[in-house]
Amino acid sequence: MSIFQTKEWWSTKVGQDEEFQPTHICIANIDNETPERPKLLVGSFSGYLRIYQPVRREFRIEDQLFEQGFGSPIIELQAGQFLLGDQNLYLALLFVKKIAIYSFVSNPKSGMASKLISENALARNAYNMTIGRFGGTKKDMICVQSCDGMLMVFEADKLSCMCQINDFVLPGPLVYYPVLDCFAIQNSNYEVEVYRYSSIGAIYNSSQKDSKKLQADWTFNVGEMANDMVLVKRSEKVQDLLVLSESMLFVISQNGTLKAQKKFDYTPMSIYVYQTGDPKAYADEAQRPLNFIIASTTHHIMVYSEFQLIWASK
Repeated sequence: MSIFQTKEWWSTKVGQDEEFQPTHICIANIDNETPERPKLLVGSFSGYLRIYQPVRREFRIEDQLFEQGFGSPIIELQAGQFLLGDQNLYLALLFVKKIAIYSFVSNPKSGMASKLISENALARNAYNMTIGRFGGTKKDMICVQSCDGMLMVFEADKLSCMCQINDFVLPGPLVYYPVLDCFAIQNSNYEVEVYRYSSIGAIYNSSQKDSKKLQADWTFNVGEMANDMVLVKRSEKVQDLLVLSESMLFVISQNGTLKAQKKFDYTPMSIYVYQTGDPKAYADEAQRPLNFIIASTTHHIMVYSEFQLIWASK
């Protein structure tokens, strides 16, 4: 039996009979407070955005800094630096039919207030999004995946490019690969595919869009539906892709080859990668152990180090 236990430090009930998914939570210093203090942002399918800043163990009413209803279901929220030459953080809110960017300002007397910076309508119903500095830009851009397999790339105030994915029936996880300047998705053949941002732009700007098909840089068949995908930084120029399927975890190199895999005897739902120890203790950063936490449908969290289960709790 483990001598360690999980203890609840802070909690609150968010809304009444509202529904949520993992993409409804974000942690960021969204009001750009100095000194920096992270806030907990929570959206919902009911269209509400709430911002919390836990201070003590028990919830107090002053822990909730902001609440606003947007009248449309929120699909996902992410914080980023979306304006050129501006180091402040802004919040990207993905709705079914639009993507909007908001700024937040805190006032000691009036509390936190939001301001709409930009808004773009979507040609298709949105499923999820990812952000990054696509093409080496100096600001964050947004890539939205639609429910029918279209990738739509937005700058702060305009559509940059878009392209339809081939062999697509159901949407899945979407990850931006900074080292490769690519997007990783899963197609309907249970294959993870990686597409270059430059290829999407080339097809969008081509005069023969209908005759061109987006070609994947590489494809890897995981054989199951992917529940989650995350990147692991091994060095400045090397990143591995972790794909969590219905019963397996795959570690895939950035050239599309399998590096490791593990089968679980439970159904994993999501994964979180973390680092421990001093990076200087390793001559090569790639030698650092791979540490990750798995959440399962049985309400357990499992902590692994190099695929060895070191702790579990319910």
